[in-house]
Amino acid sequence: MTLSSDSIAPLIHRINEAVFSPADWAGALSELGRHLDDSAYVFGMQTAVGTGVADVLDSARFDPHYLDIFQADFGTLERNPLNAAHMASPIGRPFAYESYVDRVDLEKSDVFGEVFQPAKLVHWLPMTLARADRWFAVVNFQRSPRQKGFESVHWRFLEVVGPHLQRATRVFLEFSKLQGTQAAYEEAFSALGHGIVLLGRDGRIAFANDAAERMIKAGDGLTSRQGRLVAALPSERARFARGIAEATGMAGSMAAAAGFRLSRPGGGALICLLFPIGDGQRSSFAERPSTMLLCRPDDAGVSEQTETLIGLYGFSPRQAELVSLLLAGNSLPMIAQHLGISQETARTHLRRVFAKTGVTSQIELVRMIASGPPGLSRSSVE
Repeated sequence: MTLSSDSIAPLIHRINEAVFSPADWAGALSELGRHLDDSAYVFGMQTAVGTGVADVLDSARFDPHYLDIFQADFGTLERNPLNAAHMASPIGRPFAYESYVDRVDLEKSDVFGEVFQPAKLVHWLPMTLARADRWFAVVNFQRSPRQKGFESVHWRFLEVVGPHLQRATRVFLEFSKLQGTQAAYEEAFSALGHGIVLLGRDGRIAFANDAAERMIKAGDGLTSRQGRLVAALPSERARFARGIAEATGMAGSMAAAAGFRLSRPGGGALICLLFPIGDGQRSSFAERPSTMLLCRPDDAGVSEQTETLIGLYGFSPRQAELVSLLLAGNSLPMIAQHLGISQETARTHLRRVFAKTGVTSQIELVRMIASGPPGLSRSSVE
């Protein structure tokens, strides 16, 4: 093999492409294996401490039977002495196992006798790509006894490509972690009974859970135009748009949420609550959601809701009624007028509600209760 820019540049490009597309790792590493004179390889992660899980992300020219044995039985430091080398070796550079593990001891090990020897892969050129306290990511190129061991030209080639491979692996692992976290959040949002929509500063929909997607698609109180969330009924759009703009401008604050009662095509209403979220900071390259909308059909009466609140939180009937009306987005003066009490009395009820729930603001109260059981957040002053 020859070491030239013509051979290295396309390979580095393929490695970089694999960062955001896991399926591309196979092509990049297979090409790297061909440059190393058709070497077999294993690319993956291992939890070397504790459970000892070996997770192979990709491999080539490695007998699947022995690869399965390796993954199932040889993740721990105790069963696989090669793991100790990966926990101590330099990151992003090829190394020799013999620098960390005696070859005689290695050939006596179970992993050599049960995996590498029967798989006829006894020459190795490994590289540790990332490492933490309990795990490491690795690529290991292997050759059979019929092939020569790896030569200096192979080492030099991997030394040149190694830093690119290390960087791509690190970004790939971080990106995969973010994707996993996002998937968990989306699954949690979709498990809630009410619709949730996250909006950017321009009102565009950044995320909608399953319940909200159904509402938007059916025009059930909400719909979208050019990616922006709008009220389904034209006569309600201006007020709804103003509420979104106000909530967006309050990002980073703990001000009370705006509430809306939007008409549904089949009759009844959709109760919507807007919350400012985030820190209000703009980014030059990534748009952060600045507003969250919670919405739910208003298909339960006040009496049912107040009974639920009394049972869950130990509110008095009047406290439960006040909270029900707050959940619908009504202001404290409106609630006082509706209940026929003074605003000071309403504030006294609210302070006692705060004491029973452990919150200190209206927005905390609304967020806590609106994300609770399905019987909540459904009443409004007419």
